Amino acid sequence: MLVYRIDWLREEVKGDITMLTIKKLVGTDHDFYDYMLQLRHQVFVDEQGYPVENVKNEYDPSAVHFVAFKNDCLIATVSLHIRQESLPLPCEKHTKLQELSDKRAAEMAKLVVTKEYRSKPIALYIMTAAYDYLIEHKISHIFVWTLARMNKSLMLYEKFGFKTVREFEIFGTQRAILKMLDIGNDAVYDTAKVTVHSRVANAYRRYMKQ
Repeated sequence: MLVYRIDWLREEVKGDITMLTIKKLVGTDHDFYDYMLQLRHQVFVDEQGYPVENVKNEYDPSAVHFVAFKNDCLIATVSLHIRQESLPLPCEKHTKLQELSDKRAAEMAKLVVTKEYRSKPIALYIMTAAYDYLIEHKISHIFVWTLARMNKSLMLYEKFGFKTVREFEIFGTQRAILKMLDIGNDAVYDTAKVTVHSRVANAYRRYMKQ
């Protein structure tokens, strides 16, 4: 299990610097999975109005999950799915991906952050950890989708260099936006190394421990 420890933005709490911990987990056979599902339900269903069926799916057992904790409290999670011949990406249930062909592709899915920490760059931290994992595994294209009404999520993905490739209907009546990151050509994270991306990368890598 990889553990990433990050200075919590030098935030002073009663004289101490609190720490953010990001853990990489595989599959669902671990103690954190139930907490992940609770957080997904809180954000997706209770706050954003997604159907409850969106909380858990058949892809979770084969996924790589990143979970973020502050003071032993789960505050964020994201899941990664690497495409295989026998296991297409979750988004392929909703739309065909002509962009794939022979490319090494993955999907970043179910990114959630608790409401009280959305003003902090927690989503960027956990996305950075997930992104680096996919780079290590020679992924060339990353897909992500969200509802068209989720403007802040769309803006976050665009900061990383994701570009819209198509729209599709989901949950019967809602419009979803599918975005793709062509790492070789569009990855702002690696090519520009500017503003928060550079600081995030340097911060979490400095505190990465095996």
